[in-house]
Amino acid sequence: MNILFITPSDPARRCSGVAQRSALLHEALSRLGQVYTVIPTFLRQREFDDASRRVRCVCIERRYGPAWFLKQLLKRTIPLVVLPLYAAAAPSRLYPGVVFDCVVVRYAQWAAYYAPWRIAPVILDLDDDPVEVFETLVQPRISRPLRGLQHRIVRRWRDGVLARCHGVWVANAGQQEGLPARRVAHLHNLALPPGPAYAAYGRQENQLVAVGSLGYGPHRDGVDRFVADCWPSIRQAFPELRLVIAGRECPPRLARRWGQCAGVDVVGYVEDLDDLYARSLMAVAPVYGGGGTSIKVIEALLHERHCLVTDFAVRGWSPDDIRSANGLVRYTGPAALPGVLRPLFVTIRRTPGYGKPFADLAARRFSPDEFQSAVADMVAGVVSREQKRAAPDAS
Repeated sequence: MNILFITPSDPARRCSGVAQRSALLHEALSRLGQVYTVIPTFLRQREFDDASRRVRCVCIERRYGPAWFLKQLLKRTIPLVVLPLYAAAAPSRLYPGVVFDCVVVRYAQWAAYYAPWRIAPVILDLDDDPVEVFETLVQPRISRPLRGLQHRIVRRWRDGVLARCHGVWVANAGQQEGLPARRVAHLHNLALPPGPAYAAYGRQENQLVAVGSLGYGPHRDGVDRFVADCWPSIRQAFPELRLVIAGRECPPRLARRWGQCAGVDVVGYVEDLDDLYARSLMAVAPVYGGGGTSIKVIEALLHERHCLVTDFAVRGWSPDDIRSANGLVRYTGPAALPGVLRPLFVTIRRTPGYGKPFADLAARRFSPDEFQSAVADMVAGVVSREQKRAAPDAS
């Protein structure tokens, strides 16, 4: 089986939540057949062709042409909506002579851009639903008279993309209903577990940690909000405590502003996350918008750490799972945080192995075996169905 995989990140990279899901999906697809990967980029200097891995990174930006100006206009007037403007960059031209059995695409925007249903049956990994992203991130920032119109445009555009796809995966099980696709299935997120040498206890320092790419808007905005609204009350109650913000692509202006706050350390990209978690009391996932589910919440639990979460950060979890005994500590406002944290710090310091149930829960709820099975079931079902539909035409 030949599978075309369109993804915004190199499957060899696992440095962010987006990259981790892409890498694990590529790994699962590779167990089913030959995977040919296309990575779109807007920078020509990032192009590469790795024939040994069947991975090509291709620049799709053609500046100052009619299509480029149209794209800029769309970006400014109707965010999230993407049109197939560059037919010359069609993935099928990058692998001439290869007949694909199916195409797997990460994100609705790239499915709209490439229109891969012209190549083979399409399975879309929706992950961040554009409608949900619009409602939680974009809509509050545009003028009220335009909100309803733009919401309808984004929804109709998304529904049009999904209707052309032969299968759709959603990261949040609660989003399966009502999507206009031929087949919708839950494909839960996975986080990378700690290495075999990880020692969860004995080295903890007085620090909380926020981990994630700061180039990802929902995480960056959430950390900014947490530092401004929540950290002052935490720091006042626990003056010995520090907040470590780790992640690549932090805007310099935010790094300066956060670094000026008492007890806040902006450390940039951290290669050894096991060491960072081992030195931290607990993690913070201040996510208020976006889509999908939060990989960093799963990652914290796998490292046997409590995770301070917003309601948005634990979408996709069973309500019965969201409690402190499972490591998921929900917070609503800054005033209540000291009272929430104080008993947790006592538990952390007095209870040996307190976080092992957290890791066990995360491993059960987000199983690699179930991930592989869900990928295999969808691919087999879509390819088989389309082959049966094509058989009468061939005869």
